[in-house]
Amino acid sequence: MAVAVDFETFYSRDYSVGDCGIWHYVSDPRFDAYLVSVVGEGIEFVGHPKDFDWRLLNGKVLVSHNASFDGMVFVRLMEIGVIPADVRFAEWHCSANLACYVGGMRPLSGAAKGLLGEDLSKDLRGWMKGRTWQDAVDAGRGEELREYALRDAAAALAIWEKFSDGWPDHERALAQQTMLIGWRGFRVDRERVDAGIAHLERVKFEAARSIPWSDGDAAVLSPKALGEACRAAGINPPPSLSEDDPRCEQWERTYGAQYPWVGAMRDYRKANALLEKLKTMRSRVRPTDGCMGYGLKYFGASTGRWSG
Repeated sequence: MAVAVDFETFYSRDYSVGDCGIWHYVSDPRFDAYLVSVVGEGIEFVGHPKDFDWRLLNGKVLVSHNASFDGMVFVRLMEIGVIPADVRFAEWHCSANLACYVGGMRPLSGAAKGLLGEDLSKDLRGWMKGRTWQDAVDAGRGEELREYALRDAAAALAIWEKFSDGWPDHERALAQQTMLIGWRGFRVDRERVDAGIAHLERVKFEAARSIPWSDGDAAVLSPKALGEACRAAGINPPPSLSEDDPRCEQWERTYGAQYPWVGAMRDYRKANALLEKLKTMRSRVRPTDGCMGYGLKYFGASTGRWSG
């Protein structure tokens, strides 16, 4: 037996786990876990986390569909006093990981359809983008949102109850460790990252000076501007701008020596791609310990290997 836990939290166009990473998302002043649904072992609750008796979960096996997220929300709510500090569950498993292990899809809607034959619409979750719980209530959708949250928790529990017996202990341990190492992350040398950012900014600046149509990132990376430059030079534009495409590499070798802007454009694109990665890394370093968490998916590919 197990108990499913599913949190609903505020997110918006410029504030989401994808934008911030999980730790920064739950640590942001905008963080709002406005709803939790808890289903299993005689418990059925949906409401604000502060209104649930969390001690009912002491010693219980918990399940969430994306336990990496729900677990971090739980930790944050405990840090800020919404969840009592003495709550001690036995285990916390991820039904999304289990679904992938048995050949299902990772998203709950796909997993429920493929493994349970249930249709779960996620339209309401999309509608909640940029909206608060009060917005949902004012729009007359509060009860609909509560029912939606309960259905999600019930589906996660159903997947667990139907398939968990076939999930070996060593695979469960791998899934748990994957989540934990992602939470812990790795230490980042901020000084080297900052130095790398400064270097790549210089590379971009120097490359842009050799690109005739340079006028900011959008112009330099514009396929239209590149096409016009190629026509003006009397050469064919590249069939692809992907640095992994052999056709792009061949085009650069063919015209790079004659037209300096060809090589400059390549340098600019590569520097820009690396620069964005370093900026993202810098933004996700935790000020508390200098580490950066990351996401790694257990059974992320059909072969069973990880993906990130």
